[in-house]
Amino acid sequence: MDPDKAASAQARLQHGLITRAQAREFGISDDAIDWRVKTGSWERIQRGVLRLPGAPATWQQGIMAPCLAIPGATASHQAAAALWEIPEVAARPEITVPHWHGIRLEGVQVHRAEKLDYRDRVWRSRIPVTSLPRTVIDLSTTLRPEQVEAVVTHVLAKRRVPLSVLRSRLKILGTQGRRGAGTLADILAQQQGRERHVDSGAQRRLEKLVTEAARQGLLPNPYFEYAVQLSDGTWRYPDVGYPDYLTGVELLSYEHHATLAAFAKDVDRTLKLAAEEWLLIPLTDLHVRNDPYGVVELIARVLARREVRKENRGTHG
Repeated sequence: MDPDKAASAQARLQHGLITRAQAREFGISDDAIDWRVKTGSWERIQRGVLRLPGAPATWQQGIMAPCLAIPGATASHQAAAALWEIPEVAARPEITVPHWHGIRLEGVQVHRAEKLDYRDRVWRSRIPVTSLPRTVIDLSTTLRPEQVEAVVTHVLAKRRVPLSVLRSRLKILGTQGRRGAGTLADILAQQQGRERHVDSGAQRRLEKLVTEAARQGLLPNPYFEYAVQLSDGTWRYPDVGYPDYLTGVELLSYEHHATLAAFAKDVDRTLKLAAEEWLLIPLTDLHVRNDPYGVVELIARVLARREVRKENRGTHG
């Protein structure tokens, strides 16, 4: 095969990238490589890693480049979080390499590990990456505790990793000398035995808000994902429920209501609850973030009016 065609075929498997060593294997000399770089045909991305013409710069490419630059390198930490599509964790070039490598790469956070078990190294989007359990454990060493809790809640809520697997891998890897691992162990211990795991960051913020409001006596005690059985035997689960007032709070998001079908399904749920005399208060994350006191005041006013109506119904009954 023509050397340039062979190089292009290899680059297509590596997000538009090829290493100098791979180019030499295809019969392209160092002088020929340097000439291509000098003329702008090829672009140097990392040490020994080149981008071929026509390949757009992508965030996956930014993660693949350091993995190609160091033999045995694996995308990890926040780079792995991006590949695993873990929300609310910013992507950045970050790799883990065998401990004997002393190489530094510009713009890349390099971690060194004594050992990366075969179970902890997989492939995603054709990029070597730490497994999801190992990624969660690694993130605990660099993220703030509240961020770690959000990551754990996400993977459990989406049933992406069993809690038992996370605890088992952490036990095998150990917490001694691993910064943040003790915090992760505590978070996993708290999750043990829980029947539900809240995934949405918006929902966590709403739950925290109404829980604190109840603690201060501003609202009644809330019930999260409160189960309401309808007359037809089916169930609905408002994000927050106040059953004594037949009132619920529902978070709306563009992500989950972007299509007409999704919007219609949401309206149908609201109507069925209304038929059971339940009132749903619709909120968005913007309300919770930008005006938390106003949200609490609104819920309190609605509940007060519902209480008055309930008393009036009892009086006229």
